[in-house]
Amino acid sequence: MNNRTDPSNGSKGILSRPLRFVLDADGVLFDFDRAWRGCAERLLDRPLSVRAHVYDLATRYDLTEADVAKIWATWEMTDGWRRIPPIEESMETARMLLDLGHSVTVLTCLPDEVAGKQRRWSLDRWGLSRAGLITVDGRKKDGLTQCRPHFFADDRLYHCLEVRDVMVPYIAKIHACESEDVPDGIHECQGLKDAVRDFFRQVGR
Repeated sequence: MNNRTDPSNGSKGILSRPLRFVLDADGVLFDFDRAWRGCAERLLDRPLSVRAHVYDLATRYDLTEADVAKIWATWEMTDGWRRIPPIEESMETARMLLDLGHSVTVLTCLPDEVAGKQRRWSLDRWGLSRAGLITVDGRKKDGLTQCRPHFFADDRLYHCLEVRDVMVPYIAKIHACESEDVPDGIHECQGLKDAVRDFFRQVGR
């Protein structure tokens, strides 16, 4: 394995200082799907079930584009970004990293400044007030370049692929929705706790 994908290369240096962790929010720290589906079910007054394991919400729940637009409008009016429940195990893992003296930054895609403020409120509420927050409207490569992390976790393969040339030693693709073929150099993990455990095992901690 080459230097770009194996965090054990040069591990003597990496072990001598606090490490930098960058984490996605929705699908890694927060259960976005549960919250959005609940909002949709209340608005449509009927239960929804997953029809296809994809990220596109209309396809996932067999909804019309008009329905999806109405759900998003309701989501925004009811401060939906504040009400997303945490993935408890992931939150505990992130808090542990902070307690150990590591740096944690949440890098997330959000539509506007209001959503960013709600995300900051949620992080503070669930014990991650010491975590940094970077919001973007699409690509995450610039944010990763700014942070230069040792570890990056995201539930979207697209974001994992776009940062491979940023020289992030460990990239974790968290399984959340779609089942995709994950290429060499990206570690597929069931959750953040498993990914962090594997990362520390590789760097010898």
